[in-house]
Amino acid sequence: MVEFLILITFGVVGTILGFQIPFSPFTNVLGFILLILGCYVHWKAHRVHKKAHESVEKIDKIVRDGMYSKVRHPCYLGLILIYLGVPFVWGCSLVLIPSFVFIVLT
Repeated sequence: MVEFLILITFGVVGTILGFQIPFSPFTNVLGFILLILGCYVHWKAHRVHKKAHESVEKIDKIVRDGMYSKVRHPCYLGLILIYLGVPFVWGCSLVLIPSFVFIVLT
């Protein structure tokens, strides 16, 4: 995915230029928790709605089970959590820029 290549590029450049996030061990753990939680939410949403990436014509019914009963778009929620977690796991504040852009675009 292109967005993860952009995040990695900003992370490498930010690390070389020294844009570090303060409170490093705590923010790394927070980022890891957000990243794992986002992956889990995204995975779980796709398990419930197996046709999430199909065209509208191929979708048989509206899914109202599982996380879809609480959140309208849990796949997007998972991606937002992943985008929030990556900069903190990396420990680089420069990664926050594309991360927030991707959150707004999601």
